[in-house]
Amino acid sequence: METEKGDDLIAIAVDGTRCLIEAKGETSSKAESARYGRAFSPAQVGVHVAKAFYRAVQMMEENGGTCRVGIALPATPLHKKKIEKIANTLKELCVEVFWVNSDGTVDLNGNWR
Repeated sequence: METEKGDDLIAIAVDGTRCLIEAKGETSSKAESARYGRAFSPAQVGVHVAKAFYRAVQMMEENGGTCRVGIALPATPLHKKKIEKIANTLKELCVEVFWVNSDGTVDLNGNWR
């Protein structure tokens, strides 16, 4: 099965700025995966955060700084611990973090200026 490619979420802010968000889930979405429906291991969470960070920076490069970029992650202790380690860099680069809670609500880090 091939995975989908492209930007996960594209939105336009009230000021007209294009916003691109790279999203990662809490469990595998592939029914054929051995981890389907189970939370990712700490190592897998690290890989997902690294890939999301890389993609956010890549989106900045591809768009010449003309858009806002962010990453959306499950609001789990493991994800938060990984983001904590790069929080200052995310803030410097203005990469927003969207924390998706288990009830579907979303909290922001406040990195967009």
